[in-house]
Amino acid sequence: MSGTVAAQVVTVILSPVLTRLYSPSEIGAFAGLLGVAMIIGAMSAGSFDLAVIIPEKEEDADNIAVAGFGSAILTGFLVSIVFIVSGEKISELIGLGSTPPFLRNLIGILVVMIGSAQVLNRLAIRGKKYSLLAATQVTQQIGTNGVKVFMGLAKGGVAGLFTGTFLGYMIFNISLAWAERKRFSRIKNNFDAGAVKSMIVKYRKFPLVSSWSVLFNSASTQAPVILFAALFSPSMAGFYALSHRVLKLPITLIGRNVGNVFMERAARANNSSPDELKRITLEIYEKLLFISTAGMSFIVFYGDIIFPFVFGADWKIAGLYSQWISVWLMFVLVASPLSTLFSIKEKQGEGLIFNLIMLLSRIGVIWIGSIFDVSDYFVIVAFSVVGATMWSIMCMRVLSFSNIPYVKGIFSTLKVIVPVFAIQFIVSAFLRSLL
Repeated sequence: MSGTVAAQVVTVILSPVLTRLYSPSEIGAFAGLLGVAMIIGAMSAGSFDLAVIIPEKEEDADNIAVAGFGSAILTGFLVSIVFIVSGEKISELIGLGSTPPFLRNLIGILVVMIGSAQVLNRLAIRGKKYSLLAATQVTQQIGTNGVKVFMGLAKGGVAGLFTGTFLGYMIFNISLAWAERKRFSRIKNNFDAGAVKSMIVKYRKFPLVSSWSVLFNSASTQAPVILFAALFSPSMAGFYALSHRVLKLPITLIGRNVGNVFMERAARANNSSPDELKRITLEIYEKLLFISTAGMSFIVFYGDIIFPFVFGADWKIAGLYSQWISVWLMFVLVASPLSTLFSIKEKQGEGLIFNLIMLLSRIGVIWIGSIFDVSDYFVIVAFSVVGATMWSIMCMRVLSFSNIPYVKGIFSTLKVIVPVFAIQFIVSAFLRSLL
């Protein structure tokens, strides 16, 4: 996690610079373009990346990785064909008509890199190469944000933001692929198409069920940016994108790292000691909930002051958005690491249904808001309340997988949230009265 801290520090330091080099509409257009790539890229590996960590034999893990890379390449190729043929029509439909055509044609390659990065990430986790992952994340963020700043000074616009992200994924893939060069050499020398097919059949639930769950989950995160740009304005998408990106930093910082280790330990506990699984699940849940509540409560009560001060006066609306978005992401930070229990408990079907409902509810809120011409602020409020409700329900369900009763889960949640928010409410009321 220390390496991830360093990586996110780079992002935090340079974010105020980027918001002064790029306009809300440029950031919104880029976020929509990246959102398309992220939605498709999330499931491009067929969710075989999730299965890489499961087999006991390294040969089986190698064959699953091959299946994941193959799926990512095939998906990226199909996406490239679609955008080359119909990219202009698709862009107009989703509110990205102003983006340069050559950027749309690169989405397929970016999809391949996103899918490959997921497989390489899981291979590193399987080998417990956490230091390598941390160092790679730092290098990726330096490269990504450094290029964005340089291109921003050169008035690169949307192309500058895209170039930085593209380079960041190249750095991530090359670094982890080089670290796994012995594995790739073994795969090359011992390649067996029949063995790969056997692993695909054995872990078919991952592409048939989990990949759709991943797709819906990714779409729930990325689709709002696209819809805000298409149904409202690129500026609104930019305000939302900045708020969401900044507030997701704790999820990237804490949630992803805790989730990586939790998945490995929960998998072992599930096979050997149900009581141990219950203990570590509840312990991690309460600790993550306290961290997320304590951190996000500052944004809930002071976001309208913090954002314009840090990012510039043009981003005051993003601060208003952040006060509501933080309530939703507070539960995401807690549930995201523990959601690996869906795979461990082989509840992929249930995870699929949950993510589908999440996606439809979010799209529904935005779509209804556009039909009835509701203000963008109230759309964000409704969107965030729905998200917070759904993710809190998911928290209770995930806890139940470890035989933790719903009543116990609700009590554990309230005993953490209520005191923190009560204290912040009193303090903020006092401070605002002074101001």
